[in-house]
Amino acid sequence: MSYDDELTYEQRVQQYQTDPASFVYEDKSFLLDEILERLDNSETPIDKLAEDVKLGSMLIKELGKKLKQVEMEVQDAFKEIDGEEEGEKDDDDGEEVADELPFE
Repeated sequence: MSYDDELTYEQRVQQYQTDPASFVYEDKSFLLDEILERLDNSETPIDKLAEDVKLGSMLIKELGKKLKQVEMEVQDAFKEIDGEEEGEKDDDDGEEVADELPFE
């Protein structure tokens, strides 16, 4: 979706509820920040507070899940790099071996 400051909070919530997949991490984080601001606002009706807390809880879970996914991807990338570096070493003496084609 990408943050649009032309939309009201209610419009963003409606858009999220209609198409949550269109919201990237940053959009969800921004919406959560808005919810936290609303929770601090003592003029917000109790019924709306309950809705905000439910939506905020859902966003926190989704954001946490995404962070764990990214963490695993980063760890996998580093494991891949470590594996490639180990593959460049000779079996016994630890010297680096030049890349050679088997048919040369």
